Amino acid sequence: MTSIKLPVRLAAGSLVTMFALTACSSGEAFDFTEAPTESAESWQFRVPDELVELDEEYAETRILDAVAITAAEPDEPTRCAVEFQFDFADGGHERLVERVNGLDYDSGPDAAAFDTLTRTSWTEFEVEEDYSGAVVSLPCSSGPDDDAHDVRVVFPYIDDDGTAPWLAEARVTVMQSGELHVQETDVSGWELDSNGTWIP
Repeated sequence: MTSIKLPVRLAAGSLVTMFALTACSSGEAFDFTEAPTESAESWQFRVPDELVELDEEYAETRILDAVAITAAEPDEPTRCAVEFQFDFADGGHERLVERVNGLDYDSGPDAAAFDTLTRTSWTEFEVEEDYSGAVVSLPCSSGPDDDAHDVRVVFPYIDDDGTAPWLAEARVTVMQSGELHVQETDVSGWELDSNGTWIP
């Protein structure tokens, strides 16, 4: 895996993008309680508060509160790109930094941070110096159900042995038009019953 830090001016601009996305009416919110059926230009992912309260280990050691993704301008016109913006939980940034600095990762801490925050296997990516955002380049999907080309949105936490499993995951495909489709989701160890209550 390779990693290239974004220039400071781009990092600052991306933070502005994050706030713009949060306020953007076209951004779709997703909290893992219902399967999305339509594509969107941007998505705002969050684990429901009630689930956070139920999973004590996740609540105490989680890294992220929310993740925003949007299609970005690719370096090559035949490819696609996705921008991630990460909203850290209280203490989450410190937990991430401690983890990546303690890993013997061949490609360095930036690559370790990207792997922890996205679990995305595409090797062409850039990550901001403070890990608040990343951009990944990948082939465009041929359709919403093209599972050969996707990115992952994950909500990791630090477990007792120092690894970073995830509580919730979403796989997202990106079309050349900039449409993002949430293709598949999973919540590890939990499910919603017919009354909408989280059960283990």
